[in-house]
Amino acid sequence: MFYRGALAALNNILDKDGDALLQSILSLEGHINNTAPMNEAEIGDAKDIIAYNAPLLPTNFTLISSILKLIDIYEGNPAYGPMFIGDRSKNGIQRTWDASNPDGKQLERVMIQAMQSALDELYHGTLVDFHDVDRDTPSVIEGCGSFLDGRKWLTSNYFPGNIAVDPPAGYENTIHLVDVNGTNPAYWGRRVAFADEISIRPLGLYLVPGRIATVQLPQDVVGLGFKIQVGANVSFSISHQYASLA
Repeated sequence: MFYRGALAALNNILDKDGDALLQSILSLEGHINNTAPMNEAEIGDAKDIIAYNAPLLPTNFTLISSILKLIDIYEGNPAYGPMFIGDRSKNGIQRTWDASNPDGKQLERVMIQAMQSALDELYHGTLVDFHDVDRDTPSVIEGCGSFLDGRKWLTSNYFPGNIAVDPPAGYENTIHLVDVNGTNPAYWGRRVAFADEISIRPLGLYLVPGRIATVQLPQDVVGLGFKIQVGANVSFSISHQYASLA
């Protein structure tokens, strides 16, 4: 049986283990610092634990700070990072691990997972309906703006690309006005394939890595079904990267 949107009645953190998540993060930190090396299989196990328990990240500041610290340690270690810039990953890596032919890149795989989990659960976690179900344990992200603001990953120099290290004075107060054609013609004929997917209107705006933006819209568009897509330059995973204007 498949559930989608409001039909999903299962809480996505009931079976998650915060202690296991934190221990995996700390173990990886020890591996990167070479104080407690892990083998490829152990690193793979840590990757699975992070992926499975990631929905707990925004519910606890210790988890938030730990996952971000892990990424900082990886990127700051010249033997490893930054991702896609350091020698170990600059030519890309295989997404899956072949136990019969290990390539020594398990750490890169788990760090990609850590970064993706942080993006999905922390930075996108502030969106009103990013998760389709209510949390028994509320998110603490909304109170962490000062902690997250100004933070960026060095891998952003690879993609989406580097910009001025020091934005011009008054950057935080810059206002961009964008006119959006919000019309959507009625669908004609029998609906097929992705006919029910959301129609996208790109704004053409780019946010400096690590910065936070405030979006203001006319009151008369609230409650009409419009949404704002965040954190994607294409329609990839659009169902998990929008906020409703409610």
